[in-house]
Amino acid sequence: MEVFRKMKKLLAVLLSVAMMIAMAVPALAAPSIDINGGNAINSMAISGSADGEGTFNGSIAIVWAQNNNSVRTLTSNIDVDWGTYSRSGNNATQLFTVAQTCEAQNLQFSVVNNNGQTVRSNNFTIPAFHTPGEQETTKEAVCGELGAWELRCKDCDMLLDSDTIAALECIPGEQETTKEAACNEPGAWEIKCTLCGEATSSGVIPALDCIPGEKIDVVLVACGVAGAWKIECTICGDVLSTGTDDALNCVPGEQETTKEAVCNVAGAWEIECTECNAVLESGTIAALVCVEGAQTTTKEATCTDDGAWEIKCTVCGDILESGAIPATGHDMGVWFESKAATCLEEGVSMRECADCDHFETAAIEELGHNYLPTVTVPTCTVGGFTTYDCSRCDDSYVADEVPALGHSFASVVTAPTCTEEGFTTHTCTVCDHIDVDGKIPALGHSYASVITAPTCVDRGFTTFTCSVCDNKYVDDYVNANGHSYVAVVTPMTPYQDGFTTNTCSDCGDSYISDRIDRIDYNWQVVEVVAPTCNERGYTVYRDNYWNVEKDDSFVDALGHNHISVVTAPTCTEEGFTTHTCSRCGDNYTDSYLDANGHTAGARAVTKEATRTEKGAWEISCDACDELLESGTIDELAIVGATTTVRDFIAIRETAKNSRVWALTFRVTVALADEDGKAAGSDIVEYTIMLNGNNANLDGRFVFGADHDLAGMTLTYDIKGNGSNIKAFSIR
Repeated sequence: MEVFRKMKKLLAVLLSVAMMIAMAVPALAAPSIDINGGNAINSMAISGSADGEGTFNGSIAIVWAQNNNSVRTLTSNIDVDWGTYSRSGNNATQLFTVAQTCEAQNLQFSVVNNNGQTVRSNNFTIPAFHTPGEQETTKEAVCGELGAWELRCKDCDMLLDSDTIAALECIPGEQETTKEAACNEPGAWEIKCTLCGEATSSGVIPALDCIPGEKIDVVLVACGVAGAWKIECTICGDVLSTGTDDALNCVPGEQETTKEAVCNVAGAWEIECTECNAVLESGTIAALVCVEGAQTTTKEATCTDDGAWEIKCTVCGDILESGAIPATGHDMGVWFESKAATCLEEGVSMRECADCDHFETAAIEELGHNYLPTVTVPTCTVGGFTTYDCSRCDDSYVADEVPALGHSFASVVTAPTCTEEGFTTHTCTVCDHIDVDGKIPALGHSYASVITAPTCVDRGFTTFTCSVCDNKYVDDYVNANGHSYVAVVTPMTPYQDGFTTNTCSDCGDSYISDRIDRIDYNWQVVEVVAPTCNERGYTVYRDNYWNVEKDDSFVDALGHNHISVVTAPTCTEEGFTTHTCSRCGDNYTDSYLDANGHTAGARAVTKEATRTEKGAWEISCDACDELLESGTIDELAIVGATTTVRDFIAIRETAKNSRVWALTFRVTVALADEDGKAAGSDIVEYTIMLNGNNANLDGRFVFGADHDLAGMTLTYDIKGNGSNIKAFSIR
């Protein structure tokens, strides 16, 4: 396209140079026209106007000083088309037209007398005219970027007009998944412009939750073999859970025969496990005894050969006894004809054995000929005779001949016609034989004439028809008249060419002339309206030549692209699914699910009870951990105790043979909870002060209410400085 434009510019420059040269050179061969009016001219003025289509229509107004009819020459320095010349007294007007070019033209008119002298001249400028070409797009509009168009002269390529083309707006396409969501791994989506391919929006696809499939056996359970199973996710294949199945115990099946017992041979049986097919038990089946069956023929006796018989065991099929069957001899049938006797040859008769292929033959005497007569009667030209044919064979002969009868004629007369002669036909009444004679010459035609007048396209002529036989011929031709056409002009529109229809007023024949190519719409994009979820998109086009606009290139409404988000029900609130359009935000909710309600879990101990302090418990919802119930646990009760002396030391002597002793002992107490169930034990060491002598220290010690062993009594019996403890207990 750029090379073509440069060539057009070069041609325009060359054309301009040529015009400048033409204006500088004297118009030696300038066009001229003869006018009348004399030598002296008072004034000569040039005027006119352009028609807007490349033609300048002008006129030269001349005022003559002398009123005569002397012939003068009006010349011009460039090509003009001369129009009419008119005079009224001393005033004259000469019309002319000039083809406009891309450059302004200097037009000079001169009036020249008979001696070649210029009487008067005048100059006038013909304005330039550019012929618009097709509007061309120099830069296509794209998303977010303006395009451009320009209009140039199709002769000199001068730029006549230009403007921008509105930028396109991105049109979102369908949502496409760029990464599929997987178990515990989110996916991704995006929406691209259908025009430029750039992403207009994107988002995340929620990760999938694993969906447990059917239980799959990894190790099949069998007798004595534990089975194993697993459950996999149906989406990602990950193992979600595993387990085992207890081994099976053998199950005895039905007793089955593994070897059938036959005559003189024992059989066998066994019992298998129905699960693993292991043999659990087996044994033998007693042999059978042969049983004699009926006598059967093993070979049939024939006419000439002995047969055979045998007796078999019905159980095992062994042969127990056999013997021979005597031959039967031939069983001959009746005699029949196997070959018929003919006129000249003997026949043959035969009889056969009913049981085998044996046969016997005898001769049948020959028959001789049996002739039958056929009479052929005589005709007009051929004699008659009798033919004798044998009824049994093809033999024959001819006799008894009779002479021919001769013709018997009847006559018919045929009269002559315009072109055919007359004659008499003689036909035999017996055999249709024909003879012709008595010929008469043809009569000739008697013609009448009919004249056919000429039309626009067809010649006229005279038709001559015979009044007797209808024979015809044509003569006396006259030339066609020719058409008389009337013209009707149909103007050019964007949908059809302009043309002139010429129709003959006499016969209606027509043809098309002066065709003007239609100027089709040159639609340029003015605005692109993108589709939305609810409304379709379209493009606004404009044609500047015809000054019209239209909406076209419709794009269906995108429809909502709802993304679903599931809100699971909780213990106290219902669940639902929210559907939100990723393009326009339209949303709605559905698939409502009732609240689950609380699920009470097991009672959990939050603080263990001891011997001295109460414990605590609570029950919470397994789903949401909300506290549903709580309470206290009674202190552990002492249900038993044992004691052990750890140390026994005299601290001081209070009197003769009496001291203060420090008795250190360990108490192991058995504990129980509030339900009486064992709750372990507790070990505590205590030291108490006792008064006694060296030889004997016994008694009881009751723990006070402020002691952690309150209510319990310690009984002791210690002899010899603690070296002999006879009794020491607590309860």
